Amino acid sequence: MLELDGKYQACAGYKETARPTAGKFSVSSYYSTEWKGADAPSLRIEGLSTDEVYENLVRQIAGSELISNKDESLCDTIKREERRKKLQRKIDALKRKIRKKTVEQADRDERGIEKDGERVKGFVMFMEDTPLKIDSAFLTYACNILAKTDSWLSGTKIVEYCCQYAIDYNKKIPYGTYPFDASNKRTALLENLKVFDALEQFQIIKDLCELSELRKLKSVQELKIKLYERYGKFAGQKFSETELIQNTKHWLSGYPTALKQYESALTKYEGGIFERNTLDDIRLAFELLVKALLNNDKSLENQIAAIGSMLKDSGASAELRNMITVLIRYYTDFQNNHVKHNDAVNDSEIEYVIELTSVIMKFLIKVVNGGTLTDGQNAHGNAGYYGSEYR
Repeated sequence: MLELDGKYQACAGYKETARPTAGKFSVSSYYSTEWKGADAPSLRIEGLSTDEVYENLVRQIAGSELISNKDESLCDTIKREERRKKLQRKIDALKRKIRKKTVEQADRDERGIEKDGERVKGFVMFMEDTPLKIDSAFLTYACNILAKTDSWLSGTKIVEYCCQYAIDYNKKIPYGTYPFDASNKRTALLENLKVFDALEQFQIIKDLCELSELRKLKSVQELKIKLYERYGKFAGQKFSETELIQNTKHWLSGYPTALKQYESALTKYEGGIFERNTLDDIRLAFELLVKALLNNDKSLENQIAAIGSMLKDSGASAELRNMITVLIRYYTDFQNNHVKHNDAVNDSEIEYVIELTSVIMKFLIKVVNGGTLTDGQNAHGNAGYYGSEYR
C-alpha cells in the first residue's frame, strides 16, 4: 500500500516462475488502484490457499484491467491480456502509419496541383467555354433532318421518345401529347429538345440517329458525323482520347495529310457510321505516312519490302522486322479482301484495326526519327528515309 499526501494506492505485481528448479521468479506485470483519500482501498482476503489469496488480491487491485472468462486462471487471464495489448499496439501503429500516409498524400496532392496548375487552368477554361446548350442553329438542323415530313419519325413517335427522355432526365416538355398544337413535327421536336441541357441533347440526337429506321439514311449519317465533330466533348470518354490514340496523333503531327485521314477515321468510328469508310480512312492514313517516310508514291502492299529494309538499316532485330512486315502483309490482305468488297466488319474488328494501325505508325515514325518528333524532317515536315532518288 502506497501513501502520498493523505492519499492511498494499492499496488501488486504478478510473479511467474522463471527458473522452476532454482526457485526463481520474475514479475511480468504490475497493477494498481486509483489514488483515494480517506476511503482508502479496501481489499478482501479470500481463498483456501496462499495462491488463491494472492490471485484474488491481484484481481481486486487490477480491477477492469483484468477481466477473466469463466473458469479462467489468473495466469491465462494475464497472458490473454498481454496478447490483447500487443495486438492493440499493432493497431495503433497502423493507425499512425495511415495518418502519416494521409498527410503525405495530401502534401503530394497539393504539390501535384501546383505542378499541374496549367492542366487545372485548362480544365477550368474548358468548363467555362462549354455551352449549357447545343447551338440553336444545330438543333434546328438536326430536327429538320430527323423529323422531316416524309421521315419515319412520326408525331406520335416524337411524343413517345421525348416523354421517355423527359421522365429519365426529370424535365417538363411543352409537347408531351399527340396530336399537339405545334405547326409541324420539326417544331415540336425542336421545342422539346430546348428544355434539355447540352449533354442530354447530345444523347437524344445520338439515340435518334441510331434508330434502325433512320441510321441508314445518308442525311442522318452526316448529321451524326457533324454531331461528333462539333459536340463530341459531350459524349463522355471517347476512343480518340485514349493514351494510344493521343500519342499517335502527337507523332503524326509532322505528317498533316496522314493526320487528317487518321482523324477522319476516328470521327467516323466514334460516330458509329460508315464502317467501311472508317477502315478506308485508316488505311489511307497509314499509306500516306509510309509514302512520306519512304519518299515514294507506291501503294501500301508494295512497300512491305522497303519497310523491312528501313527497319534493318535502323538496327531493328530480324525477329521484329519479320513481325512488322508480316503484320502489314496480313493488314493489307484484310483491307483488300474485306473492306474493298464491303464485307460486314464488326465493331471489335474495327477498333482492333485502328489500334494496330496506330501502334505500327507510331513505331515507324520513331524508328525513322530516332525517337524524336523533329529529327530528319524535311522542309515539308516529313521525315524522308531514302531521299529523292526514290520519288
